[in-house]
Amino acid sequence: AGFATARPELARALDGAYDAPPGAQAPALVFWAVAWGLREGDRESFRLIAPDGRTLAEGSGTLPRNQAQWLRYIGKKRPAGGFPPGRYRGEYRVTRETGGHKVTVVEVSRAIELH
Repeated sequence: AGFATARPELARALDGAYDAPPGAQAPALVFWAVAWGLREGDRESFRLIAPDGRTLAEGSGTLPRNQAQWLRYIGKKRPAGGFPPGRYRGEYRVTRETGGHKVTVVEVSRAIELH
């Protein structure tokens, strides 16, 4: 999981292409996560959170089929004047119904400091 300045690509994400932190003038701030072994019916949710705690972007959905590898992302275009400085956080979670109970099977959070 990490941050990028545009829509991420799976191969590049796995190769570390998005390791450099974006700057406040990046065209977009995109939080991405890769997961393995997800199943049809798993429920995913993700959020991008600003330094002031406000949710910049969020999404959720149900996986339509089993996924050996799965790249998901969510982002926000740069506002006029750039992104305010501070700590931005991305969260990704996948839950699964097992034996009548919801179980978290993936949970990842990353933070980045923009100057």
